[in-house]
Amino acid sequence: MTKKEAVLLLNNPPTNTEASTYTTGCCKQITDKEARIPALKKSIESWTTGKELHAGRLQGDCNSKTLDFPEPLLCILFVLRYAITNRQSLNDLKRLLPTDYIPSFPQYAPQEFYDPTWLRSHLVNNIVEIVDLFMGGLNSPVQRATLPYPENTSTRMRMALLHTTTKAFIQVLLKYGSNPKLPTENETYKDFIQYLKDRKTSGRPTTATEVIFDGLPQLVKTSVEKYLKASIKGVPSKTDCKSVKWNDKRIPPVTINSFNIIIVAAVTGETTVAYEPLPILEFINKVFDATIMFSEIPTPPIITKETTSPTKKRKATSTGGGGGGGGGGTGGGTPKKKTQPEPQLDTTTIEKNLQSIEEATRTLANQDNNDLIATITTAVSVIRNNLAQYNASKNAVTNVATDPPLRNTATAPPVEETKNNAV
Repeated sequence: MTKKEAVLLLNNPPTNTEASTYTTGCCKQITDKEARIPALKKSIESWTTGKELHAGRLQGDCNSKTLDFPEPLLCILFVLRYAITNRQSLNDLKRLLPTDYIPSFPQYAPQEFYDPTWLRSHLVNNIVEIVDLFMGGLNSPVQRATLPYPENTSTRMRMALLHTTTKAFIQVLLKYGSNPKLPTENETYKDFIQYLKDRKTSGRPTTATEVIFDGLPQLVKTSVEKYLKASIKGVPSKTDCKSVKWNDKRIPPVTINSFNIIIVAAVTGETTVAYEPLPILEFINKVFDATIMFSEIPTPPIITKETTSPTKKRKATSTGGGGGGGGGGTGGGTPKKKTQPEPQLDTTTIEKNLQSIEEATRTLANQDNNDLIATITTAVSVIRNNLAQYNASKNAVTNVATDPPLRNTATAPPVEETKNNAV
């Protein structure tokens, strides 16, 4: 189906116009725009399931197994592939796509979201990162706790999670739209509204939906690290997973909809705050009904654009008997500050080393090295947190503040923490 959809994109405007500008991969040596479309159609024949439809933030990286196809069109194919699993999800997407669709939640202003740039930044990148952070590697806590044979079933589980997470994002857009209007009369939204205003003033406007979508990967990561047993409640148990598939004989049967990402979040009641495991759609519902505070959502720092003004010449000052022309270079303009090059971060190498540290930690777990294990585990957590912060603000100027930590107002979360929990 994806191959057929790719051909449709190449045959019809406006996506075929975008495809004609593709100058890498199979079209690297082709200068004639009209000749690029046939070359792309031929490249589709080589597509295999061993390659990612879209690698999220790693798309275009030399180490990512991605398809030879225009990236904006891959974003569209990603949505078509993972947002549809049954008739209901097909109808949800069909309802969302018309330009005259109006969400049930009031909007600040109409904003076109079905655009490849928006889709990659706030939908595709976040969905891929959410699923990858939840799944981890073959020896990750989640896979060890849910899969008896990860090497046989992890790919299927990841695909199911991509489907359900994409469908959740579509349901959020159906209900709240891409630019929801927060009620100013509600005191609970005050900080959220002020953050959006400050972002607009700084020249980097964003919407409430974008802020929440972009904060979900860090929330999933925190949930898995702190509350493993609660975070895996959204997927079938280990006893239901066989060597290559899940037991479809049980009642109810295991289907794609049986796999859901869970976020453990602090939910505010009338007099108490309690931690609850929530699917993505339910989590976002509680943000908009003000029972999950804005301070629970990780947000990038607000960076004000630097304003430049013409350099003023300084007047030469006379010292003692010197004339007005004395003073050497005191009448020159203010020297321009050198712009520091943006730092580069080799995330691929760091990720590989993190995996090596984790493997070493598991090896040491069979020995009496608890202090060493704790030190390594802490170091991995710090490095991963720094990576998440870098990825969130890599397009901003350097030397920015780190993301605010999650608020922990409850005295004792009701879910079991994973510290000292053998899986």
